[in-house]
Amino acid sequence: MKVMIIDQKGWSKSIKVEKTITRVGTAPNNDIQLHSTQIAPVHLQFILSPDLPSSCKLVNLAGEVSIRADHVKQQLPSFGTVDVRDGDEIELGEFRLVIKIPLAAEYVQTTNVVEAVLSFPNAVLRPGYATRGQLTIKNVGSQTECQFKVALSGLPADCYHIDPIPLLYPDAQEDVLVQLFSRGYYPKAGYHDVFFTITSPASYPGEEMIIKQGVYVVPVFDQALEIADDMPKQSNDSGDSQQPEVDLPIVEVELAEVPEAKYPRPIPASKTSVKKEPPDTKARIEEVPAQEETKVLEQSQDKAQPEIKVMRNQFDDFWEE
Repeated sequence: MKVMIIDQKGWSKSIKVEKTITRVGTAPNNDIQLHSTQIAPVHLQFILSPDLPSSCKLVNLAGEVSIRADHVKQQLPSFGTVDVRDGDEIELGEFRLVIKIPLAAEYVQTTNVVEAVLSFPNAVLRPGYATRGQLTIKNVGSQTECQFKVALSGLPADCYHIDPIPLLYPDAQEDVLVQLFSRGYYPKAGYHDVFFTITSPASYPGEEMIIKQGVYVVPVFDQALEIADDMPKQSNDSGDSQQPEVDLPIVEVELAEVPEAKYPRPIPASKTSVKKEPPDTKARIEEVPAQEETKVLEQSQDKAQPEIKVMRNQFDDFWEE
């Protein structure tokens, strides 16, 4: 996109606009600086979108400005927005800003026998979508039953389609549908110039009209996701796994003879007798020294044998006393 700046004295300058947001005003940090008392420090903003390269959005950040679009003048109030296209003019103070968008139709060659107008609202080619435009052809010559032909160059043959044009009488016109396509991997992404050549060899030999139209092809990104298994595959019983065969070395091992083990004969259960000891017998036996053992026996005998007295009758005890 280009902005042509023209002052009241006829001085002009063309500035190329490539940033997404371009500021216009009197401040020195603006992208386009204009010196005027009628212009604010930051007065306008141009907003470009890669998806809509055939137009741009204008934002008014200060006082009211005038815009002339299609020969119609309108006012843009403060903080208002509007879409501007190729050829629109903006009146800002003592300056006029003319918009030049590369995706606009441009007449390369004209003729006196045919008039044509090419219009593409959005000259952007996207995969899977048809970019539609309109070509209006008018027979301004004197030949009757004139058959016009349209040839397109700048795109592959399978990337466009033009409807047939009927016979045109003098001062008759016809609207023709033009469709452009992107096949994904072609045409090449970016800006392209497409040329429309209008002729009528039978009625007007040697006469032709050429119109240039800029188009933008949106890039296509081919992405793929692959998940690799970092674990080794295990072979199953069916043998379906395809593991690479590895030649392993063969090792020969000599086995030594082991003598036959001899085990004792088992004892019959009927002849086996087990003598069980009472539980905790050993735990209750305590070792006692010899001397202490004798004392213990004497004491036990004294306690165990009390004095026995024999009485024959009840009077024996009386006489002994």
